[in-house]
Amino acid sequence: MNKRIRRLLGIGVAFLFSMAFGETVFAENELSDMTIEVELQEDGSGIVTEHRKMIMDDGTELYIVLDDLQDSA
Repeated sequence: MNKRIRRLLGIGVAFLFSMAFGETVFAENELSDMTIEVELQEDGSGIVTEHRKMIMDDGTELYIVLDDLQDSA
């Protein structure tokens, strides 16, 4: 076999290997509505409630990250 045929054969085998053993993910999670309610207390503190309407695939994990909370208790 000449070098060109050998090279094309190697590329073809690599392509077939990647297609056969590759992992395909089709997750279409969608956030359609988010409402945040804040109820202020007499002592100046607040109660925050968040409502989300989402379409999520089975097995999907959702993490809500709360950054920069400073001195909240």
